[in-house]
Amino acid sequence: MKIEEIKRIVGSTSTKVVYAICAFSTKRETRMGMTCDEEGHAIPIVEYTSLEGGREVYTDSTECPEFVDFVLGYLGKEVSEHSASYLEGQTEAAKVTKSEAATVLEEKIEEALSGEVTEKKVEVYFGDKNCYQGKSIGKICEALSKLDQKESLELTMGLYELICSSDYVGKEEVFEGLYEKVEQAGGDVGQRFIATHTLDGKEFRVWYALPSHIGSEHVDSSGHGLLIDVKGEPETVIEYVQAWLGSEAHGSKSKMITETGTKLYL
Repeated sequence: MKIEEIKRIVGSTSTKVVYAICAFSTKRETRMGMTCDEEGHAIPIVEYTSLEGGREVYTDSTECPEFVDFVLGYLGKEVSEHSASYLEGQTEAAKVTKSEAATVLEEKIEEALSGEVTEKKVEVYFGDKNCYQGKSIGKICEALSKLDQKESLELTMGLYELICSSDYVGKEEVFEGLYEKVEQAGGDVGQRFIATHTLDGKEFRVWYALPSHIGSEHVDSSGHGLLIDVKGEPETVIEYVQAWLGSEAHGSKSKMITETGTKLYL
């Protein structure tokens, strides 16, 4: 069964889908192999243990109902009938819990919400403040407004590292709707973020989709694809730039200067 077919059936090939496939592989002791068709062309095959205990085989051109039902159950998709494989998938998904890092971030956010708004040299938003992305993002932005400069920077980078991680349970709980937007925009698996730092030094933005306009003082996307938004005094904005560049969350980053003088990090 091809990855395109999996995407058609379950709606995506997100991080959670990858985990579902891995869970099926482990639970059913799958093995990869090769065979040939009537014309001698090589065909990849997958061997797995069926619910009855026997070994079964499927290829790119054949369906595997047990696999599909397992993945649908793991994802919690609504189906007309809950087969044994579907229920098995649900059971395996329930075993996965969010990371300690995600729990710590949630605690920091809740603790910050009880404070007062703190004056800072920059304004920081997570997600696009002009687009509704769930109650969780509203809480994150409120928390960032109430933390001092150092704590705000630490929380911002902690959130960034979480959304780059493979902890889909933590991401679903912490980021709610934004997490789904990021996964969908990035071609699902292998999301890579970019960043812009304007010529005047007063704006730094991290994107999960390419912005539509890059100016010397402002980079815009008409409300789409924005992950982190930092505006204010250049000497403070640069601290966020340096922290992002220093993060190992998604590998090396190359820099280019656009025609407007704004830096673009890829």
